[in-house]
Amino acid sequence: MKSKVPVDPHTLQPDFSLLRPEANWQLDPRKWGPWLNTSPIYMFGMLRHSQALHATDPRDRVNATLNLVIDYDDDGEEVTNYEQSLAECYLRVAHLLPFASNSLQFLVMAKFNTIPDPTIQGLPSWAPNWNPPGSAECFLGLFNAAGDLPMYSTPFLEDVEDGILHARGFRYAKIAQTLPNTDNVFPPLSVLSNLFVSTLKSNECHYSDIRKLASTLTRPSIAELRIGRGYFSRHEAVLYTGILLIYSFITPGLRIVDLVPYTTNVYDRSQRELSVALRALRKFRHLHPSCLRWFDLKSVSAAVQEIHDQTERFGHFVQLVHKTLSSGCLVSISPTTTLAIMERKASVKSGDEIWILFGCPTPMVLRRTGSYFLVVSPTYIFDIMNGEAVDRVATPDDKTGGWSRVLKERCLGPAPAFSYVSGRSNGLVEVIRLR
Repeated sequence: MKSKVPVDPHTLQPDFSLLRPEANWQLDPRKWGPWLNTSPIYMFGMLRHSQALHATDPRDRVNATLNLVIDYDDDGEEVTNYEQSLAECYLRVAHLLPFASNSLQFLVMAKFNTIPDPTIQGLPSWAPNWNPPGSAECFLGLFNAAGDLPMYSTPFLEDVEDGILHARGFRYAKIAQTLPNTDNVFPPLSVLSNLFVSTLKSNECHYSDIRKLASTLTRPSIAELRIGRGYFSRHEAVLYTGILLIYSFITPGLRIVDLVPYTTNVYDRSQRELSVALRALRKFRHLHPSCLRWFDLKSVSAAVQEIHDQTERFGHFVQLVHKTLSSGCLVSISPTTTLAIMERKASVKSGDEIWILFGCPTPMVLRRTGSYFLVVSPTYIFDIMNGEAVDRVATPDDKTGGWSRVLKERCLGPAPAFSYVSGRSNGLVEVIRLR
């Protein structure tokens, strides 16, 4: 408590490498991010934990949070009071979050709800709604889509008091197609498989396409549960995804939720029995779409190490897919041949844009409305979650030493308002206004 550092929940040992710097904007978002959003001694973590608690007046939840956390000092001035509307209360809290985390990490908790909450009318889309239920936990994994590009001073410019947040970033892709049902554990697997097949730009489905689908379906849950990214080998992931794809075309009514009860059974089937079952599936190859008729489950199974109980491991795979689809929904994005996972309770539409925002660890779905953008949903896109999309992207601050100056002088300077092209993919970096 004296040092104000988080304590490991298992060993109860304090982590003194996380001593807070003198200024909030000296926090290293990559180092501090997981602690700030999970540990309830910090504002962001406590807001998330307390979101599940029911209160007669939601303002009680917020006021209690601000009185308990160590990264907020009211200086004798109330941030929230009971004369404010709930939207005004949540907006005042949102003003604190960029300073508390030195990043736009809190945007992951914001979404454009499919069913609007009538108690918070007027709350800007970028400000999280702390009424229960909360957002999907899978988007708060150890992601770093913006790499080390700093948020810098754009969120602290004029207009914040008017509910407008400035952010700097570039458009990565657009939403091409969504499913009519956002609860993806209940529609037949064939609906999800048809979406996958429709995203392919050719008549052939390659091994790498199935591997990408496997990552999309399992990695959000793997990140949420803090399981190692290499939990499934490459061949395993392709085998188990292939089994789901093949069964979706053979038994079109099968749903992922129907498979979950079987994953908890005691596994006593031998590898030989599994091989017989996979061989039997070859008889139904004529039911596969043409792009998948080359796919041989038995040969992929043979490439998986014998030490694995593939039946049991397939059960683990199904459980992770079910967990991902319970909190997220599949969409296709263009111009890539990739599927992405969106927040299930968010109203995502075709034509919405996916942006990489500097200082935000997760790509965000935004919707243009005139000269502003609405925050619609966080998203998971398997091959850009560790900074791949920002390769060689620079900031004007890199040339002028602006960020180093801010750290040295402990004061924020003006952010550039112009646009520029940067990075391996020649992205147009812009300062945009979120509303």
